[in-house]
Amino acid sequence: MGRRRRRDDLAMLGLLIVAAPILAVVWVFKFVGAHPWLWFIIVPASILVLAQVPKWQAERKRKADLLFANAKPALMGPIEYERYCAEILRRDGWHTEMTPASGDQGVDVVATLQGFKAVLQCKRYSKPVGNRAVQEILAGKTYYRADIAAVVSTAPYTPSAQALAKRCGVLLLSHTDLPDLRRQLPKP
Repeated sequence: MGRRRRRDDLAMLGLLIVAAPILAVVWVFKFVGAHPWLWFIIVPASILVLAQVPKWQAERKRKADLLFANAKPALMGPIEYERYCAEILRRDGWHTEMTPASGDQGVDVVATLQGFKAVLQCKRYSKPVGNRAVQEILAGKTYYRADIAAVVSTAPYTPSAQALAKRCGVLLLSHTDLPDLRRQLPKP
């Protein structure tokens, strides 16, 4: 939801950047014919506004980076934690997609990099994560035809979950391990 809203905001900004000068030119030719002195106001004002766009974008990115750097996963809700994990991968060069809350086949994040696909189930737990998460992500790996399956958690994993994951090739990670996920990619 947040990613879609951000995309919509950027699309609206792009539309504004394209439409505003066009509308201004149309208005100027229509109106300025009678008042040529308006050129001295409209042209510099348009240049000043367009010059501010990169600064606005940089400020927005700086604020997002600051929020990300100060994030506390232990205090996040489950959906926030999923977004946080997706953002870690996105910043490492992965293309990430969040799955719907229901009907996701046990997968919260689908990430692709260099033609390889990874599926993640994100668990923001305080108690150890058990077998069920491993079983669900294994089903999700098959459903999404992924190369890598991982459970990402703020909590440790039960010995049973560790044994099942090892046997099935599922990675058991913490969000702090996500920047190194690309090392798990099969070598060409």
